[in-house]
Parts: sequence; structure tokens; C-alpha cells
Amino acid sequence: MPDAAAVAVADRLEIIEVCTRVHWSYDHEDWDALDDLFAATVSMPTLAQAAGPGFDPDAYLSHYLFTREEVKRALRSVKAGLVTQHLVAGHQVRLAGSRAVCLAHSVNVHLTSQGPVTHGNEYRFDLVRTAEGWRVRGWIPRVRWSHGDEASYDVTARQAAWLE
Repeated sequence: MPDAAAVAVADRLEIIEVCTRVHWSYDHEDWDALDDLFAATVSMPTLAQAAGPGFDPDAYLSHYLFTREEVKRALRSVKAGLVTQHLVAGHQVRLAGSRAVCLAHSVNVHLTSQGPVTHGNEYRFDLVRTAEGWRVRGWIPRVRWSHGDEASYDVTARQAAWLE
């Protein structure tokens, strides 16, 4: 039987893999791969919602709820017409039994017809352990910086469209 420290290391590695694969799948438009990464229901506030007054990152999981299929459609619509690459690093994992929080940052490159738009993002992933492994139950993005013609890639407008 593995000791608690070995189990915690294995959990951390799996969590980092899941969070990294979310972006890999997005960049490669491998939408079916997201079935193995997201829980059946996911809390996914938009950038505007997460930046709004009263947003509580420790209490958001009961709001902004989407099925896995709705999340896949939303991500597909945000990515439409783009070539993207997300360089995700700096994962910080907090484990609490069958729940975990993983914080990470990334440099996101979005190639549009008008040229590149880059973002420096921070992400909070809330994960839950399932019989199949760790799955993302909540996902909060935050843009720290941007460079390029935002009019050619208005992520806020694209996210708002998935709420309609």
C-alpha cells in the first residue's frame, strides 16, 4: 500500500496533467479529449463575471453552471477562427481530500486575421476526484496583461455570446 506522501505526489502530478491538457486540447481543437478532463457539470464564469463585484472565488462552484457539452460548445465558439497556443506553467496545487485547487499562469498567443493578440493569464481550476481520476469542476480565468489589437479578438464578447 502506498504511503500518504506518495499518493499526494501522484495526485498533484495528475492534477497538473489535467489542467495542462485542458489547454492542449483547446489549442488542438480536440474537443472530445475534454470528456476525460471535465466533470459532468462545470462552473465556468466569464472574465466579466469573475471580475464583477461580489464574485467570490471560494464560493462560485454553485453558480455559472454548464454541462460538459455546453462547456465544449462554449470553448469551440471562443476559439472559432483562431490559431492558439497556451504555455501553461507555475502550477500550485492545494489538496483537501477528494477536492483540489490548482493555480497556474500562462502566456496565451491568439493568431487572428489582423495579427497576434497575446495575454498573460492566471487560472484557478477547482477539481474533484472521481472514479475515473481528477476532473475539473470549476475554472476561473483572469487576464493579467494583453498585447495586440484587442478589437480583432474580443474574448469578453466571445464569452458573452455563449451565455445567450
